[in-house]
Amino acid sequence: MLYNDDIISGVEFRHTGDIVAVSRCTYKNNNIVKYESSVCSLPQYADLYMEEYAYENNLLSEIITFEVTPRIEIYEEQKYKVELNKNGKIVKLIGGFIKNGVWEKDHIININPKN
Repeated sequence: MLYNDDIISGVEFRHTGDIVAVSRCTYKNNNIVKYESSVCSLPQYADLYMEEYAYENNLLSEIITFEVTPRIEIYEEQKYKVELNKNGKIVKLIGGFIKNGVWEKDHIININPKN
């Protein structure tokens, strides 16, 4: 792991010394705001995955993800609003895929946090 202010970078190696994957987490005000990772062992497998986080009053309010998988020509983007309980724990994600610029809010994920 490499630490530089509010950015933590990681590199995964094979036993041969070749780089397999890289990742980076970016923080602001002690909250993660972006996570990026790429599997890059071979050019045809150079996948990219990213998560972005938004906060309101220092509480998580929204998550956006996107993934690019070149070998099977896929690009997926999703967006979720976060519902928290009175203790600040995530209880529900509401959202879904973004297709042709339109956010499909038809997917609900219920989470059963303890407390």
